[in-house]
Amino acid sequence: MTPRPKPASRRLAGLVIVLALAPHALQLQADAQGAASPPLSVIYGPDALSREGDVDHREEIFISVPADAQGRFWVRVFDADTGGLHDTPYRRAGDTITAFRLVGGAGAWTGAPRPTRAEDGPRAPLDAAPDAPGATLAELRFGVEPAADDRWTTLAPFTAAQGEIVGGQALFRLDVIAEAGDDGNAFAIEIAGGPEGGEPPAPARMFSYRPTLRWPGGRARTEVDLSLRAGAPMTLQSFDAADGSIEIVSTFDDMRLPASGQDVWTSAPFLAPEGQTALAFSGGGETPNDVTFAIFDETGAPAPIDLPARLGVAPRRPEADAVATPLADCASVAFDASRSRGANDLIFEWRFGDGAAAAEPVTVHRYARPGTYQAELRVLEPGGRPGAGALLRTPVLVRPAPVAAPGGPITVAPGEPVAFDGTASIPSDAPIARWLWSFGDGARAQ
Repeated sequence: MTPRPKPASRRLAGLVIVLALAPHALQLQADAQGAASPPLSVIYGPDALSREGDVDHREEIFISVPADAQGRFWVRVFDADTGGLHDTPYRRAGDTITAFRLVGGAGAWTGAPRPTRAEDGPRAPLDAAPDAPGATLAELRFGVEPAADDRWTTLAPFTAAQGEIVGGQALFRLDVIAEAGDDGNAFAIEIAGGPEGGEPPAPARMFSYRPTLRWPGGRARTEVDLSLRAGAPMTLQSFDAADGSIEIVSTFDDMRLPASGQDVWTSAPFLAPEGQTALAFSGGGETPNDVTFAIFDETGAPAPIDLPARLGVAPRRPEADAVATPLADCASVAFDASRSRGANDLIFEWRFGDGAAAAEPVTVHRYARPGTYQAELRVLEPGGRPGAGALLRTPVLVRPAPVAAPGGPITVAPGEPVAFDGTASIPSDAPIARWLWSFGDGARAQ
């Protein structure tokens, strides 16, 4: 495989970059081992129509690693070429060129323009995005390259010191740019610990603010993780979802949102749920279905969408079953979740509505004050994935206990009749239904 040359005025700089990073053969090394799932990021050449789902023919993927990380990280691309398996030939198959450019240094993250909310409806024409600032660390171009088809290709190594340091993180930008043609190029990115893969030397995160993602068909759905502040008002924008299915999947809930139609933007407001959260989409009027997404907070700032995307089947949630039984003292309630079903190692949490909580499936809680409370049972399967939990709310009415007033002390002779009067007793929130007397000598009355 031979990288396509840059314009003549920049050829020498490109050659220096490659030699500075690694020997030429290493820089272009391809790994025949396939990815665990089909590549789910996609970009179309600038001559493709927007109804293919790509609004700007460019992907900006940000990479974040700890600023004090030691050792080298490696950027690898799966199916970097524009033909063969996974890719979508268009009107002039085989004419598309995609560039992969790794950028570090000042401005790699802070200088990159952020997307803004689009008007709902047909896509407005977008001007070509200018190159964002930063230092180019490596750049390769691919056309129809059999040596890069359906396999991993090593793009470049980098160290934390080469990134833009912000808040203890070293940030980089991977620009994926469709420079010519009209074909769809599906690809995946990973950060590895060596040119042939493996765990990186420190945790690495990848995210984008407006990715174009693919649902390839079948029963599985395409999923990406989200990091949102629970309860925050958010707006999801989708473009060209072809009326597919879009859901926000969280630890305890699934939220179906309106999907865009063919070649249009659609906005869907929602409140960010708590717990692990993912965006999942599938179906629609075309297969594969390529969709562009962005999420904005109430100020209009875009939220990061974690990459890479993955394929997953909608999980079967555990089933929460809760019973709340008032006890005789009126202030205590017995809670029972033992009939809940799911994995063998279910995790239970009761939230009693007064700030107290318990982690046992069966427990008793005493309320300090009468009133109506909203108790919550949370049942969670191990693993922490989105969709692993179930939540059940049950109202609890704690009544004030009635106060018995049997009267004052009485002194009588044996056998002498005694009159007892309990009418001074104070009822609860309902009338007293009956009085039960126990006289202390084994006799009773009511």
